Amino acid sequence: MNNKVNRSIYFWNFAGNIAAAAVSILYLIIVSRYTSASDADNFSLAYAIGNLWVVIGIFQVRNYQATDLKETYSYLEYWLTRVITVCLMLVSLFPYLFFSGNNVGKGDLFLIIILTVIYRSCDAFSDLFQGLFQQHERLDIAGKLMVLRYSLSTIILLISLLLSNSLIFSLICLCFFNVLFVFGGDYIQSKQIRTIPFNQISSATFKQSISIMKTCLPLFVNGFLLVYVLNYPKQVIDKLLVEGVLREGAQRDFSILFMPVFFMSLFVLALRPLITDLAKQWSEKRFYTFNAMIRKILLLLMILGLVVSILAYLIGVPILNIISGIDLSNYSLLLTILVLSGFLYSIASVIGDFLIILRKQVYLLYVYVAMALLTNILTPIVMREFGLFGAGLSFVIVMLFYTIASWIVFVIMRRKEIQKYESVE
Repeated sequence: MNNKVNRSIYFWNFAGNIAAAAVSILYLIIVSRYTSASDADNFSLAYAIGNLWVVIGIFQVRNYQATDLKETYSYLEYWLTRVITVCLMLVSLFPYLFFSGNNVGKGDLFLIIILTVIYRSCDAFSDLFQGLFQQHERLDIAGKLMVLRYSLSTIILLISLLLSNSLIFSLICLCFFNVLFVFGGDYIQSKQIRTIPFNQISSATFKQSISIMKTCLPLFVNGFLLVYVLNYPKQVIDKLLVEGVLREGAQRDFSILFMPVFFMSLFVLALRPLITDLAKQWSEKRFYTFNAMIRKILLLLMILGLVVSILAYLIGVPILNIISGIDLSNYSLLLTILVLSGFLYSIASVIGDFLIILRKQVYLLYVYVAMALLTNILTPIVMREFGLFGAGLSFVIVMLFYTIASWIVFVIMRRKEIQKYESVE
């Protein structure tokens, strides 16, 4: 692949991931500016639930699919797997809404959550096609489609909200457009690389799809627990709002301050082309090059984390004030802590990708279970004592644990695999 093509892939992959990371931020800003504090709180909570439920939809198959260079499973089998997981995503939402102890099963919030999850199911289907593009080193196509879809989605949400002044109607418009785009855009483009032979679906195809789900089950559990940890502070905020401990708008304020944490993920997503390259180095037993690339990636993330955390403390809040139209002047330290947490999360996520390459991701399950227990115990206690600042304090502690524990697991597994290869040689 020549340098010109490489540059195109990296550029569009990076642009697409910026769009993906920015879109939730833009949605929140639009909703915060043009609706009430109550609607903004509802949308913030609904999007947090959507972030959790989309993990069921994608079932963390993407990285496994993208690194399946020998095509152990066919594209048809990956497609059928995604149909099954998206159905599970949608069906499993309703028991949660009806039996949850919070207010999620009542009134406008109920509809807002359902529409948000339907919208996120479109992201889950799009992720399947993006995995195909990545597997065949055409992330430039994925990036272009992401930029177009997320840009148009933002415009549609803004215009529909301005015209109707109804968040529910605006979300219906957003869902309708994304369904059309994913199946009229992503799917059509994917046919340039691989068509789906629907007439070949058989019981064997279903068995292979179940096999994919079994293989990726540890990844799914890990991903679900991770997103649960990321969104747990918002669930505690919702509970404290109901109890009157926090004021109306607290969910909105924290979501705006929390935006950089998800924005940090673009640094990880921008490295996706390198993950495929790392997989090649590992499969070809080029351990020195593999380790050198890992050192460079982690060093880059640490330098970026330090620089951006300092900038967040100095100018972060004034920028968010201008963007959101909300006074966040008392939250400079909280924002800095959350940005630092975001980079710890990014580093730990990259380490998780390293373990996927080694096919040792199952060992991260212990880390995620411990992390979920830690956040369940720590977050409510600290938040009752320190309010929103307590949410940031508990979050940075949990992310530090996540990073250190993931690195320890990776170092142990890498050493064992290299020793196993050398003993055979």
